[in-house]
Amino acid sequence: MKKRDDSPMDLLMDALRHPAVPPIEDAKVLFQRAAHLGRSNRFAEELATYEEVVRRFAEANDVVLLQQVAIALVNKGGRLGGLQRFDEELVAYEEVVRRFGENTDLVLRQQVAKALNNKGGRLGAMRRFEEGLADCEEVLRRFGENSDVVLRQQVGIALVNKGVRLAGLQRFDEELAAYEEVVRQFGESDDLVLQRLAAIALVNKGGRLGGLQRFDEELVAYE
Repeated sequence: MKKRDDSPMDLLMDALRHPAVPPIEDAKVLFQRAAHLGRSNRFAEELATYEEVVRRFAEANDVVLLQQVAIALVNKGGRLGGLQRFDEELVAYEEVVRRFGENTDLVLRQQVAKALNNKGGRLGAMRRFEEGLADCEEVLRRFGENSDVVLRQQVGIALVNKGVRLAGLQRFDEELAAYEEVVRQFGESDDLVLQRLAAIALVNKGGRLGGLQRFDEELVAYE
């Protein structure tokens, strides 16, 4: 009988099959496997592994396991987008919102915000600007007053994306207002991500003002 080569992946899967392993450790092993498969360009198997996380733990009572399900679905959407399977990508993000949109757990709320922003970004790239704008507005409606820094970052992303979606609809005054709101909310933030979003908003605002031939205002934005 041929001796098995105990590769890191073999050892991971042995750990997964061990009956004494707690479910959260099972989930962690599956995520390690998915990450390895992604790095190896074995994308079909990576996607199947995320689906395995959802299949095994979607009905769990433990919120930590539900967090893993939400993260798996967001990751699945990202991979599908990279493979240009855009309709399936959108379905993955919609499943996050459907399953966890009303949950009060912070990590799940963060994943819902990410799913909505990712979905809105994809719809915008597909030139479905009205639908993409609706997802931006949904992030702002759900999380606009939240103080958690990760959710604040998602709100900032939604506001920048809102401006971009409005530009696609040629609603330029509203586009500018969206960028100004980013700067108003986050221009003095100590968080590096929020600072970067404020800078992007100012650059976008300047570009739009230049396009409208409002050159003095454009220069002010760049300053």
